[in-house]
Amino acid sequence: AVVSTQSTGVLNKKLETESQTLRNSVEGHLATIKNQEEELQKLRNSETTYLQTIKGLESDVTKLKAVERNQSLIIKNLESEAQKLKSTDAIRSQGTKSLETQL
Repeated sequence: AVVSTQSTGVLNKKLETESQTLRNSVEGHLATIKNQEEELQKLRNSETTYLQTIKGLESDVTKLKAVERNQSLIIKNLESEAQKLKSTDAIRSQGTKSLETQL
């Protein structure tokens, strides 16, 4: 009976030690999982920020393209006006020469 009680005590101590080791291991794994979840959330937040930045840049590109189109139209209009002025100047010059000839 004495040996049996001692064996039971040794077994209980061994089981307690193994149980504590397992608890420590589980706690370590849970801490690792928590850290990984926090890191994953940070990455998700970064991804959201990057996506918003990309959308903003795409919007800026669209605006720039619209400005380029408007500038192109303005340039064409100015070129047309310049051509009209050249024609007007040529007519005026012809008229002036005609008047000088008549005088």
